[in-house]
Amino acid sequence: MHRLMQIFLIMKKITLVIVCFLTLAFANAQDGNYDYYLSHVESTDGIESYDYHFLDNYLLDWSYSKTSSGTIRIDSLRYDENWNIIKVITYQFINNEWRYTSYIDYTFDNNGNMLSRSNYNSFENGPFELGGSYYYVYNTSNQLVSWELYMESGLVESANLTYNANGLVVEEIGMQYGTNSWKINYSYNTSGLITEKYDYQWLGTWSPYSISYFEYDDYENCISVSYSMDGSIVEKHEYNYDLNVNIENVALAINPENKYDLTYFKKSNMVTKELVYGTTGSQLVNLYNYTIQYEKIEHESVIDINLYETFMIYPNPASDFVNITGDNISKVELYDITGRCIQSHVNDNSTILDLSGIERSVYFVKTYSNNGEKTSKLIKY
Repeated sequence: MHRLMQIFLIMKKITLVIVCFLTLAFANAQDGNYDYYLSHVESTDGIESYDYHFLDNYLLDWSYSKTSSGTIRIDSLRYDENWNIIKVITYQFINNEWRYTSYIDYTFDNNGNMLSRSNYNSFENGPFELGGSYYYVYNTSNQLVSWELYMESGLVESANLTYNANGLVVEEIGMQYGTNSWKINYSYNTSGLITEKYDYQWLGTWSPYSISYFEYDDYENCISVSYSMDGSIVEKHEYNYDLNVNIENVALAINPENKYDLTYFKKSNMVTKELVYGTTGSQLVNLYNYTIQYEKIEHESVIDINLYETFMIYPNPASDFVNITGDNISKVELYDITGRCIQSHVNDNSTILDLSGIERSVYFVKTYSNNGEKTSKLIKY
């Protein structure tokens, strides 16, 4: 998730499965009236940044990220008719050009449970190759009870989950075939909030690896997560909140492949800052922080909402030409990722953009009418 969190790598399994399908379920429910949407996250040292762009229903459309490893990427999401996320397409900025490097496909059952996750990669602009596929199994209560990971060599990893009487995960036991086994145990308070997470490795017996501690304020916001190894806290994350804004009134960036995930921990209010601590020698010191920014939503009138009901961009992604149609549109402009306008057209409700002379990348189409403007993402491949 972040630069530190090396301990978190061992808990990534639970993030990929439990938190993954929980956030997807949350995404399906994200259809209310919001007052804010998450727009930007940035580390105070300038190394990491994340920008988020939403559809009209405030589900995530695409995100732009710069990570601590130096990777610059865009994730573009696709949904089915039930608003399940069925594809995440990734572009990376490599050698001064945008490359379509990978995509992940998801399938769901009729209850909205994720059944599979398959990732495909393209190396040096070559054909896409299957990297691996997760398969998930649920009980009659729609609880995830097991998962398996298959790669070209066959089954490489699997896990089984156990729940308590309150429907909370208390144990996950997994095996990486030919390497090692691992176990995670969870403890909760009387409100059902996770308080401790215990990670174990199999070394002839279950050997403790790390412990994670979760603390909450009186409003059930998670205010800190600490990671302990060999009895010492080696990493800590603290969270600040705006107690005047309930989290139900905030549209979050729901993406199962999030590099910065605000859905991982419990919160009742809008989180505004994350403070990251790590060890220097034997001391726990503040290394860097994340500022978390939101945009206020100005609720549109019925006239404004209906303005672009007939607006269409197709095909998208495209390789050569794109059609843009819609009522009341007077002008169309095409912008590159730097914000430079590279095409402008006076429109009579129908425009064709010629993409044949521009590089493969992500672009933005801005349409104008006498009632406002609309910006849409366009992908040239």
